[in-house]
Amino acid sequence: MDYGAGDGGKGIPALVEAMQQMTDNLITVGSDIPGLDGLFKGRSIFPLSRLQRNELKAAKRSIRMERMLDGRLTPCIVTPLQLSDELYGDVTCWQTKRPLEERDFHLLDRAVPLLALEFLKVITRNDVEQAFKDDLLAEVLDGNVPDKAETIERARLYGWDLSVDYQVFAIAYAGGGQSQDNLESKELRLQEQKRKLVRKANEFFRFRGAGTIALARKEYLVILYPVTGGSENGLPEGADKSAVIQTAEAIRKQLSHDFGDWAFTVGIGRFYRGLEGIRQGYVEAVKAIRLGAPVAQEKGVVHFDDLGVFRILSQFHDWNELEDIYKETIGKLVEYDFSNNSNLVQTLTEYFACNCSLNETAEKLYVHVNTMKYRLQKIEQLTGHGIHDAEKRLLLHLGIHIHQILQTGHY
Repeated sequence: MDYGAGDGGKGIPALVEAMQQMTDNLITVGSDIPGLDGLFKGRSIFPLSRLQRNELKAAKRSIRMERMLDGRLTPCIVTPLQLSDELYGDVTCWQTKRPLEERDFHLLDRAVPLLALEFLKVITRNDVEQAFKDDLLAEVLDGNVPDKAETIERARLYGWDLSVDYQVFAIAYAGGGQSQDNLESKELRLQEQKRKLVRKANEFFRFRGAGTIALARKEYLVILYPVTGGSENGLPEGADKSAVIQTAEAIRKQLSHDFGDWAFTVGIGRFYRGLEGIRQGYVEAVKAIRLGAPVAQEKGVVHFDDLGVFRILSQFHDWNELEDIYKETIGKLVEYDFSNNSNLVQTLTEYFACNCSLNETAEKLYVHVNTMKYRLQKIEQLTGHGIHDAEKRLLLHLGIHIHQILQTGHY
């Protein structure tokens, strides 16, 4: 959003007013930081595009642009507001009364350090408030709620209503490219990335679900989406599986658009009521991400219900028995593939995926049917498990799933 006055940084309106008097042109400050809105509500200002933001960030100085003001393409000078190399906003001098001059560049450059200090005050205040919010929700997500009434009352201080029911989404994210920053700079960048994720999620749900709660927790963006009322299948409106998946796909699409080359995977837990339900939904949403890579594939969205046999395997807390099954089955094939540059694990995986059809699997792997027969015989020889024996085939199938979990590193 763009603005020229507001409650957040109390010094910003005065600075903007002073710059307007000196330039005799409209000055606006643009940012998506909460607490810095409310300026120039009567003006229609189109936000910077991603291309313009990247150009401004790379320039690190004032540059000329043409932007939309009140529906008209207007010449302007745009100055970046950067902290720790992160672009937090912009100051724009619009050509509304007189032509832009070189002295306008100097004025903006002198004003930026003062505006940056005001931004830093707002960011610090928001971070402190967000830390209290995160602590409260961490208690809920961890199931550490000794007094429900007190927790619900504390949540109301932040404008949250935890007395209603929520559908829980967990969103894993990765990207932003490789950085050569030092450890401190990387930590600052990570914190800003988390702030931006939460802001973008709140923007997305602003008109789709009033009362939606978003927070960055560990390596996930967690969304609590309020659901109310009832429907024919007994679930509240918005908790129906197809509707939930559509919402997840929409938020993933929007975040992918906002963050360019970032990768997002949305995990969805089943719907449960009450504060305890929030925790249950969160645990399942995280499991859906951790175990659902083979299910999510290109879509990047996986519902806990769709994990299949992974739902059963996820309940095991002692992995010793499962690791024994793996070693007795797929583990032997992994070792053989590594030593002989073969692909027996892939062959068996595709064979099961093709419902044990020799012809279909051979076609998918671009090999002859006789080659498939040889590979299956080799698999039986190495594992001692015949693929035509129902019980032995089940163990091989379990071994494949355990192998896929081990590959994710989440077990």
